[in-house]
Amino acid sequence: MTDIEGVASAGSSWTGYIKPDDAPAVNYEGDPDGLTIDGTRHEFTNGRIFLVETKGGTTTVEQIDIPVGSANYQEELSSIQQHKEIQDFLKR
Repeated sequence: MTDIEGVASAGSSWTGYIKPDDAPAVNYEGDPDGLTIDGTRHEFTNGRIFLVETKGGTTTVEQIDIPVGSANYQEELSSIQQHKEIQDFLKR
């Protein structure tokens, strides 16, 4: 089971971590302009989808510029999952 914890601060920034059972925790800090994942900054202007992998104790992040719309959560997730980059990542 993956452990997820996060803390928001007045809507302007947030921090937290995601801890898979079999891998080190992935720490993140976000603000309106971007996201820092395990110490590496990613600006939202380069995309809002992050594919994070933790193999062999190493965290790798792939940032993808797929449009995120305003549909409900499940509809957006289903739409994003159809992209080739996402399908390729899920098949690894």
